[in-house]
Amino acid sequence: MQYAKTIAKFAILVIVLALSSIGAIQPGRAIGMNLYSYFQNWNFCLGGNSNYGTWLYYDAGPSSKTWVVTVDIGLNGGDNTQYAHWYFDIFDHGSGGNQVAEYAGAQYNWIAQGIVFGSTLTASLAGSLTLEIGIYNPDSASQCFSVQATSWYY
Repeated sequence: MQYAKTIAKFAILVIVLALSSIGAIQPGRAIGMNLYSYFQNWNFCLGGNSNYGTWLYYDAGPSSKTWVVTVDIGLNGGDNTQYAHWYFDIFDHGSGGNQVAEYAGAQYNWIAQGIVFGSTLTASLAGSLTLEIGIYNPDSASQCFSVQATSWYY
């Protein structure tokens, strides 16, 4: 009989501790990501010893959001190997056009067919998204570059 009372007291203690622990858990904030573009592709061809820059997105999407952008660059045809230099920049026109994120290749990267360089850029913007790319081909041969981007905001 004494043994049953001890087990009952222990069970009640465990239940009280479990309930108090559950009550102390703070709810998390769920983040819903909104897909803006999925694996959008561009192909840029540059002559030997030339460069090219353009906006992939200009003043895109809603303002006052945090943007997550994945970018990739690789060779598309041409030589099997190539020197290249590139950058991807995010600008916030809501804060005076400031550059707020960048992914850039090393001064010169020797890249080969099938190799892709990529990164993820994240920035909280006051305005909407502007994503710029710049590519420099210091090789004497012309070359095409495949570029991809996927972007979300929340």
